[in-house]
Amino acid sequence: MRRKIVPATPKSLARTGLTCRECTRWESTSDKGDVRSTKAQSMSRIIKEWGECGKIVYLDKEAVAFAQYGPAKYWPGLKRFPSGPISEDAVFLACLCVLPYAQGRGLGRVLLQSIEANMVKRKIKAIETFATRGTAHPPGPIEFYLQNGFYILRNDPHYPLLRLELKTLVGWQINIQFALDRIKIPARGASAPTSTSI
Repeated sequence: MRRKIVPATPKSLARTGLTCRECTRWESTSDKGDVRSTKAQSMSRIIKEWGECGKIVYLDKEAVAFAQYGPAKYWPGLKRFPSGPISEDAVFLACLCVLPYAQGRGLGRVLLQSIEANMVKRKIKAIETFATRGTAHPPGPIEFYLQNGFYILRNDPHYPLLRLELKTLVGWQINIQFALDRIKIPARGASAPTSTSI
C-alpha cells in the first residue's frame, strides 16, 4: 500500500470524507451557518496570506489523517479558551486527527513530525495547541503531545495549552516517506468508523 503526506487545500479536504471538513471549532465563534463554506474560506485565506496550513495523509487513495495549523490571528474560536492566548512566536496546531483503524501505529507521530519539519524550514520558533483531557475532540489528547516533546505552558482542567520549542529541532531532517513506509496499517474493514482525534 502506498502512503503519502500532501498539503491540504479546501478542495482536497472536501473530497476526503473526513469529518474535519465540517469542523469549524476554531474558524468561527458560532456553530451557525454553512460550516463547509466557512472552513473553505478560512483555509483559502490562510493559504493566500501565510502559505500551506494543512496536511492530509493518504493510504493508497484513501485519506486516513489530517492536520491543520497557522498563526493565531486566523482562528477566532481561540477566544473561547481561558488557557490562551497563543504566544506571538508560535503557530497554532488546530487539528491533528487519524481515522480510528489507523490509530496506535505511529501515523499521528509521523504527521506531527512532518509539520515540525515544515515549520523549522519556515523559521517558526514554536508550535502550540490546546490538548484535551478525557475527550475525543481535536487537536487530540494531552498524552500524545507530552510523549512527542510538548510541555504544558498553561494548565487547565479541560484544555491545557501545550508548547513545542522548535529551536531544538534546527538542523534535524526526516525522511517522511521512509517513515510512512515503515508503518503497517491494516486494510479498512467494511464497518470501519469515521475519523476521530488521536
